[in-house]
Amino acid sequence: MEFRSNSLSPEVLKNLGIKSSMTLGENFRVLNRVPNTEFLASEGVGLSTLCFPGLSPVGDEKPFAVLDTETTGFSAENSSIIELGIIKGSYSPSEKRITSLSKSLCMLEDPGHSLPDIITEVTGITDTDLKDQSIDDSAVESFLSDVELIIAHNARFDRGFFEKRFPSLKRKIWACSSKGGDINWKQSGFKSAALDSLLLEFGYFFDGHRASVDCMATTWLLLVAQDKFAELLESVEQSRYRLKAIHAPFEVKDILKGRGYKWDADDRVWHTTLVGKDKLDEELTAIDNLYPGGAQVAQVIEESIYLRHCA
Repeated sequence: MEFRSNSLSPEVLKNLGIKSSMTLGENFRVLNRVPNTEFLASEGVGLSTLCFPGLSPVGDEKPFAVLDTETTGFSAENSSIIELGIIKGSYSPSEKRITSLSKSLCMLEDPGHSLPDIITEVTGITDTDLKDQSIDDSAVESFLSDVELIIAHNARFDRGFFEKRFPSLKRKIWACSSKGGDINWKQSGFKSAALDSLLLEFGYFFDGHRASVDCMATTWLLLVAQDKFAELLESVEQSRYRLKAIHAPFEVKDILKGRGYKWDADDRVWHTTLVGKDKLDEELTAIDNLYPGGAQVAQVIEESIYLRHCA
């Protein structure tokens, strides 16, 4: 397979020890480990300083964070965080690229009960690792005090767990780099939106399912795919609307489903989320053509930027 082109300069890649396939000939391809993932795995719990030489500031930088959680289960309602990882850096709003990476924070927390076998199998985290461990709330709050934008590769999942554990940090803007989030990977021809699959298409691998390592892998993806980071920022900046197809007849349900609508069993209505006023207007026209009075009875709710990717 041919790897996708990399947004970082050859000098930056060389400084980070990235090897090229070019010297081996066309019968071989070199997979590089995502930089700093091995270092972060060995550092374990605590605050770590990151070294990324060659990233150049612009002058209009804003702080951002990439966040990941490992948990006792799959629902924030009845499960809890056992590992929290956060990487902090800065980006340029004008050039829409990451300009620095500075710190990583990783903490473990004892849930007060034994872990399900599947969680230990997936993450490698054991009950012994978690014994008497707790996340320092003040350290997390301080680490994120100047951060408004938080990125996660499954934001709906991570945000639910994070805000349940840290209700004081709810006033943040979240962005999602995964499927159904703020980047349309499928439209660009990527085979999957899974983090390991996306990085593989650029020629990188990592040992996943530890929070700080997964954070670094997500950050690296947004570094090597600068156009996708720009797409994510543009999506965050656009207005977002929740459209409910009120009184949609039963016979159009398959068409609505094909257009990306989901069924809300509680409200008994088909709904979808649209990014940008143009997309909203297009969809209102579409449902008006689909059944009489569709646009007139449709309910449109503009989502607050602070409520995106909520569970």
